[in-house]
Amino acid sequence: MHVWSGSGSGFEITLAEESAAKSVLVPTGDIGTDWQGGSEPYSETGWDDGTPITPGKTGGVGYEEGTYYDPYITYDVIDEMNDNYESCYVRIPFNISAQDLSGLNYMTLKIRYDDAFVAYINGQKVCQSTNAPASLSWESGADSGRVGSDDAAVLFESYDLNSYINLLQPGDNILAIHGLNAGAISS
Repeated sequence: MHVWSGSGSGFEITLAEESAAKSVLVPTGDIGTDWQGGSEPYSETGWDDGTPITPGKTGGVGYEEGTYYDPYITYDVIDEMNDNYESCYVRIPFNISAQDLSGLNYMTLKIRYDDAFVAYINGQKVCQSTNAPASLSWESGADSGRVGSDDAAVLFESYDLNSYINLLQPGDNILAIHGLNAGAISS
């Protein structure tokens, strides 16, 4: 679902690999906004911690009634979401040293998604896809399906996060993703 990179001073680092351990929750009620990373440590009780490492898969979170996305889904939420809910929350912890942080001069979020998403760094919204609603709640869905949906969803889309480098802190950080499906009965 994501790869997040930054670089500067002749080096490039990946802050959160696509296959990084993550915590996933399909919310069934309002849990507030602390999950977005603004209030650490955050209790992930009730979240399914970690991403199972499945050979041949990329570490993504999602579901597919068919097989098109199967190579990209390591954490399958079909039982929780399909025919029930349109939202899925994902938390990806990552660490950056003070030395690496001081050298960053650009940062990019690279993400695969279908149908929409909103991303947060340490509790602050940093970007969203065009199909994400302006006002979000735990039960929000995408405003519409993504154009070129299946083919587009398997390709990385890049978002410039240069103006958000100041949200990073030496040590522990959180990248949080609110994934949005276009309808609870979407396949």
